[in-house]
Amino acid sequence: MVKNEILAKYWDLKEVNDAFAKMHPEELQYDLKAEVFLVLCEMNEDKLIGLYERNELKFYIVRTMLNMIKSDRSGFYKNYRNHTEFVNTDKDFEVIDYDKLDLVDKLSKNLEGLHWYNATLLKLYAIDFKKNAKELSRKTGIPYMSIIRTINKTKKQMKQNIRK
Repeated sequence: MVKNEILAKYWDLKEVNDAFAKMHPEELQYDLKAEVFLVLCEMNEDKLIGLYERNELKFYIVRTMLNMIKSDRSGFYKNYRNHTEFVNTDKDFEVIDYDKLDLVDKLSKNLEGLHWYNATLLKLYAIDFKKNAKELSRKTGIPYMSIIRTINKTKKQMKQNIRK
């Protein structure tokens, strides 16, 4: 079998399509599939045929898919996952003079302006779990490194907002 025939066969393979169907959000499933198959198209033909003959190609596809989903350095992340959606709430925001507030007021006002996920995670981390990210990870099911990155990013953002 040649490279193009192998790729065409695996593009339509039910097991491969089922693996892509489990990815969320659903609107990125086709884009992820296209990116994975782009990697396969760019792969050395001998390597691809070798994976196919050893019945390892399905596993390679799934591993590539998972790496693209989870890695913040993958082309898929840079092209598709890293975009944030603008939501216009049409609210009038009051201008806060942070110089007139004490530190606790500054923190609480700043916490209100954060994304709900970041604010909730920071509250859980600081209050409920007494700064224990591993325990928070176990209880919520959120990956440990995701919690650490989110907490660090949120704290950095809050410091910048307060110092303005």
